[in-house]
Amino acid sequence: MKADDRRREAKDWNRWMESAAKLADRFYLEAGNDDPFMYGEQASVGFLATAAAHAGFMALPEFAVTKNDIKNSSPRSGRSDLWISSSDREWWFEAKQRFINRGSKADLVRSWRDAERCASEVRDNGTAVAMLIVSCWRLKGPDAPAKGDTGRPIKVTRQAAREAVHDFKNERQFAWRLGRDDDRTPETYIFFDILKG
Repeated sequence: MKADDRRREAKDWNRWMESAAKLADRFYLEAGNDDPFMYGEQASVGFLATAAAHAGFMALPEFAVTKNDIKNSSPRSGRSDLWISSSDREWWFEAKQRFINRGSKADLVRSWRDAERCASEVRDNGTAVAMLIVSCWRLKGPDAPAKGDTGRPIKVTRQAAREAVHDFKNERQFAWRLGRDDDRTPETYIFFDILKG
């Protein structure tokens, strides 16, 4: 979808996201039309760690890091949602996940700010990255309102969700879409901004 080609991450993360797309497609087909990104943030981050390993990186979710204490800026022990390492580079990702069900860019921005705040607290050497995973698994047809877990209609169409995601994408350094273009398989969007490093 979008990558800042001036940064080395564009090449590395493209390889990672291609691996994630293949793995998600395989999961969907082999697990009976199940979406690996519908189980929440921890499961999604674990899935992305697996995709990173398939792409040749070292990866570990819930990695220990040193963070700034928000109240007094002193160091404290913490964790990063995902650590990925290449042969000469390390990234610490702070992830948030949204299940798009209202088609609102404002919902995406709120979650994004949480990811940025968490990523900005990382003190360790390496590159701190904010990440937002946007799952559209509840959206079934190109223009039909979907049904939520309770069976009640969700007031968003796939097109409205895509428009919100497209608007949000324009403000990010890196953005990828996982899923086929056939409107039958789930769509997941993953956004990254490098905050320091």
